[in-house]
Amino acid sequence: MDGQGSPALHRNDLDYVKAVLDGVGRSMYGLDDVVRLLIVALYGGGHVLLEGNPGLGKTQLVKTLCASLGFGDERWGRIQFTPDLMPADITGTKMPVNGDMAHFAFQPGPVFRWLLLADEINRATPKTQSAMLEAMAERQVTVLGETHSLTPETSVSYGGRSGMLRPPFMVLATQNPIDQEGVFDLPEAQADRFMFKIRMPFPSAAVLSQIVRKDAGLPAAKAGGESAKTTGNEDEALTRFDRIRRAIRALDPPPVVCDHIVNIVLATNRGAAAGAAGLERRAAEELDEWSRRYIEYGAGPRAATALMLGAKGWAGLFLGGADQAGAALAHIALPVLRHRLKLVFDWERRFEEDAKKRYREAPLGRDNRHDALLADLVLRTAPAEAGYRDLVRQSLRAHGAVLPDR
Repeated sequence: MDGQGSPALHRNDLDYVKAVLDGVGRSMYGLDDVVRLLIVALYGGGHVLLEGNPGLGKTQLVKTLCASLGFGDERWGRIQFTPDLMPADITGTKMPVNGDMAHFAFQPGPVFRWLLLADEINRATPKTQSAMLEAMAERQVTVLGETHSLTPETSVSYGGRSGMLRPPFMVLATQNPIDQEGVFDLPEAQADRFMFKIRMPFPSAAVLSQIVRKDAGLPAAKAGGESAKTTGNEDEALTRFDRIRRAIRALDPPPVVCDHIVNIVLATNRGAAAGAAGLERRAAEELDEWSRRYIEYGAGPRAATALMLGAKGWAGLFLGGADQAGAALAHIALPVLRHRLKLVFDWERRFEEDAKKRYREAPLGRDNRHDALLADLVLRTAPAEAGYRDLVRQSLRAHGAVLPDR
């Protein structure tokens, strides 16, 4: 369980991340865990699905995060997805120059932002979503046969040094629950491009009271107010982004964490659990039976990469270093897996049957049951290395996961 000696992030950069959290928290209440996942995705180069009912503050969250990071107001954008939205409405297109129909120049669309809110993305047609897929996967758009980069190198001058850095590009897509009218599942290829699927929590009574007082112009119940930029210099913010991103990628977690990640992905693909590392033969056989009972279509290599980058990011930014990647993995695994696994059509009936035998109190609600199923998977796949499985169990429970009693 010892770390591999990889360097921790610089204290100044950790203080910066804490300041970002504080900046968002001054105007967005009760979303600390959501914001942490967004920050991990940003530095991991991933995109995020935000699922929740309308009115939970998803748009304001993205705007506030951009300001707290120290990015300029023009660096975030919002696209409202509707069934009649066309690809050119997102990517931009060629337009006449000064009205001259003989000369055309490319006019960038609203996708050209560092942080992009794709609002109600599951209302768009597949044709429009394919344009978003290219942007998310390749960091570029193709318009009339020409490609245009979404992350062109930008001149940066900070701390007496100058150079060229690539800015971030992160899509934060809001998704209304599938049981609402007029929405549909994202294609598997596009859903897999999202690093996390985060469920926006409904506010508690205390948080709801704070929101009402703020929005109604009443005195805040606690010190706060509008969020402020963490830095006044966008070049500094971009330099920090590049430095933190590189530092997270350089972290080297314990080998058991990599084994656990490989086990998770193998276990979701029928017949592959036999290759799981660190599991006793009987445990591997039960894992294979479990997979065949619940999973129709499993996770792939991109899920494994998301699990590793997410674990390294959470461990490095919030837990003190790479040696804590096991505890971090237990926390970020559910957001990574929620949208990637296709379960058998009657999984809920099967889960309820099993819950009567294995859970003291069966998880209530579809989302609760789904997360409980994923938490069971994460625990089943944890290698039986000294203390590691207990660490995973403790971390899952600490973050609210429902685990079976046996």
